[in-house]
Amino acid sequence: MIDRLATVQRRQREARQAAEQDHMAAIEALLQRQKALVKPVVEFVFHEAGASPTVGRDGIPEFAMGVPVYVHGKPYAVICPVASRVPALRRGLAPLVLFAASERERSRIAAQAAPGQRVEVLAVELPPATPVPAQRERGLTIKEAVNRMFGLDRM
Repeated sequence: MIDRLATVQRRQREARQAAEQDHMAAIEALLQRQKALVKPVVEFVFHEAGASPTVGRDGIPEFAMGVPVYVHGKPYAVICPVASRVPALRRGLAPLVLFAASERERSRIAAQAAPGQRVEVLAVELPPATPVPAQRERGLTIKEAVNRMFGLDRM
């Protein structure tokens, strides 16, 4: 009984670690996309608005963890907002242009944005993905970890 409890606890710990590693990798990928889009977004907004934009330093919660872009001190656009955070901020984000680094990201953002809201894709060269966490190299997926945690892999 103690061995089984220890095994379940170990599996829960491994599942939490795998989920945390995946979350950190997703954050790193978001930061890389945001960084890669700054220059093309500045050029895009300058040509569209006819004024030099200023770009926030980091993604912030008020802009769905996206990087805000300002023209004449007023919000104009957001670089790579997190799609899952957009619904709670939809009203405030609705008048802004949202930028994405890929068509896939644009689709995720547009599905959560206000109807008809502009979501522009700017193709950029992204740096290689960060190394896969050691847990994943062994082939353990989150689904497998959860199945192990609940003993579903033995059925």
